[in-house]
Amino acid sequence: MSGNFPPPSGDFSFTSEYQGSTNDEDTESLTESIIGVQEENGRTYHSYQAGSYPYPNDEREKERLELQYECISVLFGGRLFFAPWSRQHYPGTILDIGTGTGRWAIEMGDKFPLSTIRATDLSPIQTTHVPPNVNFCIEDGSLPWHPSLFYDYVHTRMTVGCWSDFCTDVCTQAYAQLNPGGWFESQELDPWVYCDDGTMPDSFQPLVWVQEMSEIADEAQRPVLMAQTARQSYEQAGFQNVRELAFRIPLNDWGGGGNLTRLERRVGRMWEENMLEGLSAMSLGLYTRYRNMNQKRVEGRLLHVRRGLRDKNVHAYMRIVVVLGQKPTSPDRGVTGPSLQMT
Repeated sequence: MSGNFPPPSGDFSFTSEYQGSTNDEDTESLTESIIGVQEENGRTYHSYQAGSYPYPNDEREKERLELQYECISVLFGGRLFFAPWSRQHYPGTILDIGTGTGRWAIEMGDKFPLSTIRATDLSPIQTTHVPPNVNFCIEDGSLPWHPSLFYDYVHTRMTVGCWSDFCTDVCTQAYAQLNPGGWFESQELDPWVYCDDGTMPDSFQPLVWVQEMSEIADEAQRPVLMAQTARQSYEQAGFQNVRELAFRIPLNDWGGGGNLTRLERRVGRMWEENMLEGLSAMSLGLYTRYRNMNQKRVEGRLLHVRRGLRDKNVHAYMRIVVVLGQKPTSPDRGVTGPSLQMT
């Protein structure tokens, strides 16, 4: 195990660039700029690095993120990770980037009580009831990481739309800050809409919506199709033992005509609810900022998408892509540490 930073407090902390002011007015202004919110189209958004993440952080979105977390948990069969950790060989230090509500970090803290977990996000939306080995920090993972903090395991989940360049912003920095033999793992949504049986027409509105969103997100320099090239990003950053797993996530339960397992039907029902609830959150920021559409017009556009999401005659799905890789112990000796055995 490694211990590269002080034991966490179980509360929020700020990176060093925000510390040092002794003026009460400056401190109040600084705190508001970090933990405050900005209101837009009836939703609230993060204040720190305002505008860099186009999705809301209000209570409604937190509830949706909890539903989404449950859906992914069912899809993964309850697994938190696919890196070769165990109770006998566990990561001493963990970094969870873009932690959201903090559920993953909290469950990892419970699973590995001797690990120290640092979980970062732009928004302070995490619960304060956390294990003593978990510390939440308000931080932008795309900025240079603290050079003195090193980790055995770096993790991302569902950070689509967070990065201008996933390889540069995250993979390269994860490689630099991992201890030799450490693992980096990403569990990311590929929001493209797929269909294998010919039931999806080109005019299928969820597909058209994703095409539009991808185009707008590229303009915003927050591409949403990063999962499709995540493996290449890992390899480009220098990781070895790179593996990729892809999980099908149906848009709904496909009724009685689709070839879905019982588990996939359950996941499909959960994902349909997640998408119907999250459609506005995913769309408003990008459409209003980059297409000059008002909220009413955006919601009108989404009516057709919602209808498509409910259409059980179209056997469409998205994917969750898991990529993981290991940092070598040295350029010459290759990797050591726990071996990867995929089942």
